[in-house]
Amino acid sequence: MRVGVSGIVCELCPRRRMGSCPSGEEGCTPKADAFCPVSACAARRGERWCLECAEFPCDTFRESAPFVYEYCLFLAGKRD
Repeated sequence: MRVGVSGIVCELCPRRRMGSCPSGEEGCTPKADAFCPVSACAARRGERWCLECAEFPCDTFRESAPFVYEYCLFLAGKRD
């Protein structure tokens, strides 16, 4: 099972299932990517997954990832 940089399982991603994933077969990995600011941010920080970053959830994730920000704060232990 492939997991994208944001934490989404690639096989469940609607764009991938429709065959329109802009990242192709490799999925959403950390890389310079004009389409995905989350992927570009992870590449700049040297992280494989956003959840492992000390700054998670950062402003880039908040503005660009398909998750509810408050839930991300909870996952990061920054909110009860």
